[in-house]
Amino acid sequence: MLLLLVAIAFVLRLPGMQESLWLDETFMTRIKIGDQLSLMRTALSDYHPPAYLITMHLWIRLFGDSELSIRILPLLSGLLSIVAIQALGRRLAGDKAGFFAALLLALSPTHIWYSHEARPYSTVLFMVLMATLAWYRLADPDLDQRSKRRWTWIWFTTLGFALFTHYYIVALWAALTVLPWIVRHPLRKRLLWLGLALGTILATGLVIKSRLSSLHTGSSYLRPFTPIELYDLHFNWFLTGNSFTPRLGPNGYEDLCLLPFSLLALMCVLVAIYRLSRGNLRRAGGLPGWTLLLLWMALPSLLLMLPVLGFPKSYIERSALPAMPFFYLLLAFGLSAPTRPWPSRITAAVAGAMLILLLGVAHQNRHAWSVYKPNPDWRQASLWLDVRLRELPGDKPQVRNLYALGFDPYALPYYDDSFQLAKRLEPNQRAYDRMQKTLDRIFGSQGFPGAWMQESLETSFAEDQQHADLLRRQLRLSIRPLPMAPPRNTGGTPGWGSGAPDFFVVTWPQMVESEPRMQALFANPDLEILERQDYRLLSLFHIQDRNH
Repeated sequence: MLLLLVAIAFVLRLPGMQESLWLDETFMTRIKIGDQLSLMRTALSDYHPPAYLITMHLWIRLFGDSELSIRILPLLSGLLSIVAIQALGRRLAGDKAGFFAALLLALSPTHIWYSHEARPYSTVLFMVLMATLAWYRLADPDLDQRSKRRWTWIWFTTLGFALFTHYYIVALWAALTVLPWIVRHPLRKRLLWLGLALGTILATGLVIKSRLSSLHTGSSYLRPFTPIELYDLHFNWFLTGNSFTPRLGPNGYEDLCLLPFSLLALMCVLVAIYRLSRGNLRRAGGLPGWTLLLLWMALPSLLLMLPVLGFPKSYIERSALPAMPFFYLLLAFGLSAPTRPWPSRITAAVAGAMLILLLGVAHQNRHAWSVYKPNPDWRQASLWLDVRLRELPGDKPQVRNLYALGFDPYALPYYDDSFQLAKRLEPNQRAYDRMQKTLDRIFGSQGFPGAWMQESLETSFAEDQQHADLLRRQLRLSIRPLPMAPPRNTGGTPGWGSGAPDFFVVTWPQMVESEPRMQALFANPDLEILERQDYRLLSLFHIQDRNH
């Protein structure tokens, strides 16, 4: 049955593997981590620790950075997570709970989404599940010494990888390190010392990053985590992936369909809390049932505390994704509570029917903003731009400008190296000098590691400059943000094309009619719209500048 669930999960995740890359996914490609200098820049500017970035840097050097290649690791992590949660549920509450937990994860719209997105979230979720499974396995008094060593190694490596990939895992790290002393875990000393070692490594990394760059503590797309967000996170986003309440797309009678899902889930969670708070997990070394409840609430509790501690912008749904499998385990505990045949069958039938309905609604709203915003179709946009540029007269036509409004089209350079962001091709000697001075101040310039790091930085910078020179020679499209006022050419007269007679604009479809800068373009008598092309979440314009 488990193999069948994994096979179904694989089929459900396949369509997403064929989606066009979006902005965040390009961070896993040669655009951001292709060489050592790019990897260092991205690691220092990223909001997360660098473990997954380093892993993907090595991955793409071995297997390339095709759309399929960079999504394989999240897909494998997603499928293995189904196996892991089944094993964890079975160990904590029996075969039926393990089956329901695996079923919920396999058919979850949220988990389906992140299993085909080239980002670290699916892998972190798998690592958290494995660390938790190892933690409970190590409580088994009948475990032999060889098995103890194996499960200790699994606990240390998986928890470490998750911690060095996502800062919020510090909540689970603290729980899995301190809890053994509270519940008299048989290996509490070993787990404490290993946990402290992980914490020391993380703290050292934070100090180094703060000296080399800066620690980001908020962003415009983040928001405070509140009790209302806590409820919505569990009983809408975790449960249905916002499939019934998308931000873009149909939104009518589906709102009412969310209610029975939320009520059933709430009942299951209450039953699970009652069962876990009153007894021990006999299959997990007799540890108290409330340990699972504490692990479930560890990360959400941290998110609730951050605004109080002065970090109001600290939450987006995916930042809490590692807590989702614990929620599914509680649902599985509730669904497996009936012990008599007929109530068990009715519960299974109702849960199965609701999951099928959920998958249908999720498919219907697949191009709406549900789990997250749908991917703009940059692949088709790149092909369209390539065709238009090939139609220009001359063996080597003048470089054209593409003005972007509403996003940074990093995916275009991924699909075509002759399309580049103008800022990417600007000389970065100043940034190199600043990084060199910082490394010299921290590590010195003599001996190890100072001299080695300086030499590596110098080599990487020279390679980066050679690559930038190559990109400049083959450049066909220079990508820039759409300015507030018409730019001027070298003669001082208004010129959108930087001397070329035409240019391109790309923006969100909803901004075409509402954004003043787009309206100013349409109203400009010196400009003529030659062509408009719409793709998913993209509107492209080919515009002629009559001044040239």
